[in-house]
Parts: sequence; C-alpha cells; structure tokens
Amino acid sequence: MKIWFVKWGNKYSSKMVNDLSKELKKYRDYSHFCLTENSEGLNIPSIKLPKKYKKVWGKLYLFKVATNGKNIFFDIDNIIHDDPFKILDNLSFKKLTIIHQPWKDKLFYRQHAYDTNICSQIMGWENDLSYIYDDFKTNWQYFQSKYSKGIDRYLTHENVDYEFFPNELSKSKKYEPNKNSPIITLEELPKTLC
Repeated sequence: MKIWFVKWGNKYSSKMVNDLSKELKKYRDYSHFCLTENSEGLNIPSIKLPKKYKKVWGKLYLFKVATNGKNIFFDIDNIIHDDPFKILDNLSFKKLTIIHQPWKDKLFYRQHAYDTNICSQIMGWENDLSYIYDDFKTNWQYFQSKYSKGIDRYLTHENVDYEFFPNELSKSKKYEPNKNSPIITLEELPKTLC
C-alpha cells in the first residue's frame, strides 16, 4: 500500500506533512509520498506537482501518478486518533473510495451551487484511475472555475464512479463531535497545528 499527501503553497508546512507521516507510520510502515511544488523540508519522497493545479486541485494529479497497487490519500489536516489501518487494510477499492458526510445534506446542500455530501480528505483506490485526471485536464480551467470550492464537487457532478468508506473510519470534528473514529477531519485548522 502507498500513502499519499498533497502539499501546495504555504497553507501547510513540510513539518505538518512529516508529522502526519510519522503518526501513520506508528501503525504501518507503508511507503509514503508527497505531491508538491516545493519539497524543501520533507522527510519522505516527493513528486513534482504542476504549478497550474493550485490549492486542492493537485489531488486530481494523484490519479496520473498513482496508477498501480493500493493507494490511500490523506489530507494534511487530518488528525489520527487511532489506527486507521484496522479498517483500511481490510478494504478492496474496486472504485474510488471517499468519505460520505450525510450531515452536509441538511446544512449545506444547494443543487445550484454544485454542493455535495462527499469529502475527499481521505481517498482510496486500486490500480489505474487515470481516466479521472485525463477528463479533468481536458478542460481544467473550466472545471476549476465551475467547481471553485474544490474537487468534491467535480467528483460528484462529473459523474466519477465512487463508493464510500465505512462510516466508522472518520468523523468531522465540528459536526460529529461525539462519534468515535480513528481519523478526525477538520473543517478549519486549529491554531495548535499552524
């Protein structure tokens, strides 16, 4: 299994990538990689991220470079609370696998705004899903403009075939505070991580 991170710009530091990698390696010593336009300070191998894919859009480049074997992507602002591999090791990723956040339906869903109830803070896939990147790159500026809030909207509204991780894998710190999960997803960075 390969573990992936994407770091673009200066919102997240190399130290934050290194810390998350170290935290995950406590549970399994899988190979870790980071897509980035600036690898300075990283303790894991990096792959050059094209500068044109700013902010979250670099995540889609993962599907160009990670085309074989089992792959798991973690956003840098995830908090590892317990061993996520107790769940992840037992999954087969027949399709792109992402987080389902049904609480978004009541709070945020507006069809005209391309809202969605999925979350790409953790993604899993096996083998070649390069068709996702190939489609995106055909008109990447249009897609970035149309889905300005990120790739979750692109994945939903461009009909990418996906399935969901088991519900117990992750929780939203802000919207599911009482749920017990090995991974906590953040909607904003706490000051202790900055």
